Amino acid sequence: MGAGSSARKMVKVEVKLREEAESKTQMLEHQMRQQQEELLETKKELERIRASIAGVGPVNAGSSVRWQPCRINKSLESTWSLARVLVFHDGENCWVPNHADLRFAAVRHALCQIVAELVPGSDNEHIKRVMQYSFFLSRDETHPFHPHSNYWNDMDSIGVILEAVGSKKGAVDTKMKMRMAALGSEDGGGSGAIVVVIAGDRDFIPELSRLCNAGFYVILIHRDNISNTRVIEECCHAAYNCWDAILTHSHPQLSYSTKMVRVSRDLARAVEKEGRLKLDKGLKICVCLEAEDSYLTVLGSRDVEEACRLLQDLGSKLVAERVTVGLSEYKAAIAAVGGDEGALLKSIEKESQAIIIRENEGEFIEGQE
Repeated sequence: MGAGSSARKMVKVEVKLREEAESKTQMLEHQMRQQQEELLETKKELERIRASIAGVGPVNAGSSVRWQPCRINKSLESTWSLARVLVFHDGENCWVPNHADLRFAAVRHALCQIVAELVPGSDNEHIKRVMQYSFFLSRDETHPFHPHSNYWNDMDSIGVILEAVGSKKGAVDTKMKMRMAALGSEDGGGSGAIVVVIAGDRDFIPELSRLCNAGFYVILIHRDNISNTRVIEECCHAAYNCWDAILTHSHPQLSYSTKMVRVSRDLARAVEKEGRLKLDKGLKICVCLEAEDSYLTVLGSRDVEEACRLLQDLGSKLVAERVTVGLSEYKAAIAAVGGDEGALLKSIEKESQAIIIRENEGEFIEGQE
């Protein structure tokens, strides 16, 4: 009796343990399903947020993607015959993040989709065959928002025209304006040709207008900026505020944010330079000059809020003074340090604890804490 009773008790215990294990397994499986559903919803919400940040983003339409223009000034006629697609990309204004997995082929695919939606009866493969892509940026630059070598190699292999641009300020805009002006002067060049300009600089307004008048159908793709008037959008046929959305759609794991800091116009360059020395190298700082005040645009994948606070703090501590130095005096000072202008500026900064910003020939702004 004792042995049989013990055996029955052991069986009951085994059954109970088995039931508890099965119950725990079912509970864990239910929790995993819930977490997977929550993760999926989080990913969808992230895509919606990215699209809203860019102003307009991809709209899922079955297996394809539909891009919504923010402005249409003139639609293409149904009889339009697509012969050429000419792309001019200002890599300084609409930059490409330095991400090893971001590929040019994915970005080009999104651009082809935008054109295909505007041209009746066209498809991506035909657009790729007739597309001539020109990318304007100094290849010598190395910072986190300069294309990764993989992206450069992609462009090389696909046949992108990599325009050689100098390192001087405004060199990218100057070279791109020259190429656009030359295109606008072609006899009958606009017949069946679409020009896609990836930029947001108002300096391109004259060239955009000439291309429109020459018979080209002009598409503008740009990023968000601080101007709400968007005058440049009036000088094209169709405008898309979606460059950031194209990047994030081309690489869903790519994530970065942009914030703006308002500073005094006289202090903008000094705050920018000091900020570059103190902030993480993974942050890009740009100066946007306005009529009275200026804005520092901070773009990065992390620590953007903290960087903005630091720049605001610098803007409250620095003072600016404009000093005009005679050209002969300036050249004599350079000669005194062996002809090294950089060494001269560094020595002045070290002795005076000032931030020297050169604006014009022999003219400086000093920002000092």
